[in-house]
Amino acid sequence: MLLLYFSIASILDLAYADPPNRLCSNNSNYTDNSPFQNNLETVMSSLSSNASVSKIFNTSTGIDPDRVYAQYMCLNYVTSERCSACIAVASQDIRHLCPGDKEAVVWEELCQLRYSNQSFLGSLDVSGNIPQYNAKNITNPEDLSLVVNKTLSGLIKKAAFDPSANMYATEDGPFTNGDSFFSLVQCSTDLSPNDCYKCLEVAIKKCYDLLQIVSWNPRKRAQLSWRSRISIIDGIAKGTLYLHEDSRLRIIHRDLKASNILLDNNMNPKISDFGMARIMEANECEANTARIMGTL
Repeated sequence: MLLLYFSIASILDLAYADPPNRLCSNNSNYTDNSPFQNNLETVMSSLSSNASVSKIFNTSTGIDPDRVYAQYMCLNYVTSERCSACIAVASQDIRHLCPGDKEAVVWEELCQLRYSNQSFLGSLDVSGNIPQYNAKNITNPEDLSLVVNKTLSGLIKKAAFDPSANMYATEDGPFTNGDSFFSLVQCSTDLSPNDCYKCLEVAIKKCYDLLQIVSWNPRKRAQLSWRSRISIIDGIAKGTLYLHEDSRLRIIHRDLKASNILLDNNMNPKISDFGMARIMEANECEANTARIMGTL
């Protein structure tokens, strides 16, 4: 588990997008009043009290195959009171957003919470990572890209390999035109230094790539010839097919629209905002849902 964000005061908000965000497994479910649900309720009800004294905590309860493993982590700079309040909200949201799932993760504004029927402590898995963003127009994207790359590269080494940092590092300083640049990286302390570094290397690459995309100049719309438009549509179709057929996790986006398609400097489309996405079993071809999803 990790948290990484950067921001520029008065230009970019923190790099979370309308929390809570969640990742639901959808491939293993529990039933009401089952031993697993009882164990989950027991774990969730105890987390906020622990959060009042510890910024990161893991626990488990029950007997296999109904054992529940859970871990939360708050941003290291928040007060104990805010950490406790965040985890109290997260423990409610995770059950509301992923009802019946035996494995789920939820990211709130200041904390994250995960539970599973399988032990995950000390194991690095970045396959489900989905970057979140707040797109803003800036006048000097090239300068920002350089600052982001240089600053975060140094921070991930400090967080991962400096014992005194305890897998947490921040930096702030002047950027341009009176604006300040803020950045933060944090790994959960159950990871090894090498795994923390690997995880943050993946995150910084996605962050850097995303920065190139969201800083696209709207004036380049003039370059959208019919050939370019057809190429964009073709790229979206191929991306959707990949999510449905070739991805390790079969993902149904459920909110594909123009504002969720980003273009990089070469007009290559990128599907974004997986907040309503659903993960399907590899052998599933249909599923029932109790809610209408998408944007009206």
